[in-house]
Amino acid sequence: MNKRFLNIATLSLLFSANLSAGAMPQRIASGTVGTDETLLVLLKGEEQRLVALSTLADNPKYSFIQEIPKSVKARVGDNIESLLFVKPDLVVLASYSSADIIEQLKAAKVNVKVQKAFGGISDIETNIKELGALIGKEKEADILVASMEKSIADALAKQPKCKKRPTVIQYASNYIVPGTDTIIDDIAERAGFHNVLRDINFKGWSPISAEVLVQLKPDFIIASAADASSKEALQKMLLQAAAWQKLDAVKNGRIILVPDRLLYTVSYHAAELLGFLATELRCGGEGSSMPVKK
Repeated sequence: MNKRFLNIATLSLLFSANLSAGAMPQRIASGTVGTDETLLVLLKGEEQRLVALSTLADNPKYSFIQEIPKSVKARVGDNIESLLFVKPDLVVLASYSSADIIEQLKAAKVNVKVQKAFGGISDIETNIKELGALIGKEKEADILVASMEKSIADALAKQPKCKKRPTVIQYASNYIVPGTDTIIDDIAERAGFHNVLRDINFKGWSPISAEVLVQLKPDFIIASAADASSKEALQKMLLQAAAWQKLDAVKNGRIILVPDRLLYTVSYHAAELLGFLATELRCGGEGSSMPVKK
């Protein structure tokens, strides 16, 4: 018998013996940084129910977690053995997690929750509530969602009201950019911007051609702070990039640099991203010399 298969089978038996019918999960493994962040809030005071977090939980480039409870020692990623080894009675993953891992966990009769929708704020709030119901923390989930809504309302109350929404596009070096049904599209629209990709019915994260890009004429470029150390550094880089260099937003330095963990968050921190973009909102017409916040 294949040694790896034997290991998985053995660990699967250990897992099965750990289950108790109808009980709330007491050994929860989180496989994504988004669920790491959410579970640590929902399980505050009961952190011992978390037996593992994702391998990115400790990395401040991707994670907002300030301090991980000492009781949560294990880190798991795209490895079936590491997940089964902690004998979880619930594993929380996402649609972008390894499909092979998800199928192997199900085959091993592990209770797996796969969060599937990440198209905007409402999806994130639904994910939080579903997770709360799954672990017996409905009240805590409702409180977290209400906190998100208040944060969003406070941010929108302070933003300027533009007669014409400034247009944006998110920069990506591989030219795979976000259209509708993405978190950044929903958040940018709520924050008072307009994702210029909506005008060409561009959906999801998809590649865009240089020929199409140069015709869009966005007022601002949204980019990750992981791409450059400053707006000036990113502008210099984009002025050397085919297609991007032709955009007035690049030539005039109208760049909104966002911390990487904030730009790509799929947890309750999405409300913080909305607040960040709302403070960057500048009114003006397309191609104008709009002031840029330093």
